[in-house]
Amino acid sequence: MSENTLKPKTKKYAWVILAIVYAASVSSGMMMNKVSPSIPIMLDTFGINLSQAGLLMSVFAFTAVLLAIPVGVLISRLGQRTTAVIAFAALILGSVIGAVSESFALLLFSRMLEGVGAALLSVLAPAMIAMWFPPETSGTPVGIWSTAIPVGGFLSLTFIPGYIESYGWQHVWWGTAAITLLILICFVIFFKPLPGVEAKQESFADQTANLRNLFKNKSIWLAGLAIMCFTLVIMPVVTYYPTFLTENKGIDLSTAGFLVGLISLATLPFSPLAGWFSDRIGSRKIVVIVGFLIMLPIFASLFSVSGWVITLYMILLGVGVASIPTPLYAAVPDLVGDVKMVGFGMAVLTIGLNLGTVVGAPVFGALVDLVGWHTAAYIFAPFAILGILISIINKKLR
Repeated sequence: MSENTLKPKTKKYAWVILAIVYAASVSSGMMMNKVSPSIPIMLDTFGINLSQAGLLMSVFAFTAVLLAIPVGVLISRLGQRTTAVIAFAALILGSVIGAVSESFALLLFSRMLEGVGAALLSVLAPAMIAMWFPPETSGTPVGIWSTAIPVGGFLSLTFIPGYIESYGWQHVWWGTAAITLLILICFVIFFKPLPGVEAKQESFADQTANLRNLFKNKSIWLAGLAIMCFTLVIMPVVTYYPTFLTENKGIDLSTAGFLVGLISLATLPFSPLAGWFSDRIGSRKIVVIVGFLIMLPIFASLFSVSGWVITLYMILLGVGVASIPTPLYAAVPDLVGDVKMVGFGMAVLTIGLNLGTVVGAPVFGALVDLVGWHTAAYIFAPFAILGILISIINKKLR
């Protein structure tokens, strides 16, 4: 038997689907991360503290936690196209409401709406990739897709600070709404479902059985806990480090945003590489553990370094960021064992990913107010160790 016979085949249109999904996730990443470089302005505009500012990130993620599993049901009921259109509509409407907000409460509500859209896309996007690409070779496309949110974050952290200084934060919200609308139009034009998948809508009894199997699957929930530990470590950096650099290192907002944006920039080559490497060695677990080992010492000492070391740390954090979500998402088909369960498996990872943001951003901000930056980092750093231990005991994570 030839090597070509052994290799699973990938449909050509799968790469078009990946491009559509990638663009959608970039817009979601911009929506999520536009708050971080805006925090110094928000503190004065709305008269809030760091903990309240963290809520603008956490409420976005909290909505995704609540909706993650219902999204799996929604996809099987409404289909991928309709679910995606609802997701885009929620992102656009939320951003528009945010742009006209004159109170912190309304701005918080707008972030909740954006979170609805992000929740839908965060489950739908990797599920679509898992359906179109064979599990044995899914690491590379998942790795490529994994750069989308960081790219959105990099664009936000790099360009938004200067834009805010020139035009005001409201124009950022209008701009992200316009970009998302453009991507929605492209999605409607180019998207088509995997033949046969969209038509096979499951009965209520089948969906109930799937949910029962999901809650019994220890391996997928352990993967969700591992990715939550990852988020608990990285989100305080993405959310607050620009503010730390401006307030404590005398770095202007644009430069601070660019430095933190290097984390996202570093994931561009390393996320696909992490996915490819995990395919190549046949192990997702090893790559995940290496990612945590990179992040642990850097986060623990992040608020003590200065000068060029900050740049080095941001790049190394990007390598760590690339090494954890990519293999975990690629492992979902193996962890759930059934293509019908892939959407629900992605939902569990979405819960873990966003639960870390829900807890991490406001709690870390509150800790900074109470005990300072350095001690807060020492308290949060052990979550990287916990992520390593959880990955080791997850027997199905090969």
